[in-house]
Amino acid sequence: MLRRASGPAADAGGRIAVGALVMDPLAHQVTIHGEVVPLTPREFEILAVFLAHQGRLVTRGRLLRAVWGQAYQGEHHYVHVHVSKLRRKIAAADPAGELRDLVTAEPGVGYRVRARKRRPAEEAGPRRYSPALPGPRRPGVLSAC
Repeated sequence: MLRRASGPAADAGGRIAVGALVMDPLAHQVTIHGEVVPLTPREFEILAVFLAHQGRLVTRGRLLRAVWGQAYQGEHHYVHVHVSKLRRKIAAADPAGELRDLVTAEPGVGYRVRARKRRPAEEAGPRRYSPALPGPRRPGVLSAC
């Protein structure tokens, strides 16, 4: 369950890093600049949901279902209070302000978590054409070479 919740952004150990923030679901620990950030179980679950959906909008309803369950549907103030506390703890542990915009509010809808920055090799993506080849390769088509 923890591996699935970590999503594709997790490393082999299940850890997710966004800037200076590192979440280790197996150790149930979050560090910023190597220092442990004390989070409540709810705050930890909220952050796990956010990090599993980096770069995408997470609605308040989705957070409620993921963290509190179906019985709390419509209790949007729970989300607001806990996300506010989580953002304050992250800000307190990051005096340089690197993570200031990690979680941004989408008024009336939910929250968006900034996507992790990709390394230059990841941004380039797979190469589709190389000048050394006679042309682009198509799957399922054999070349005459």
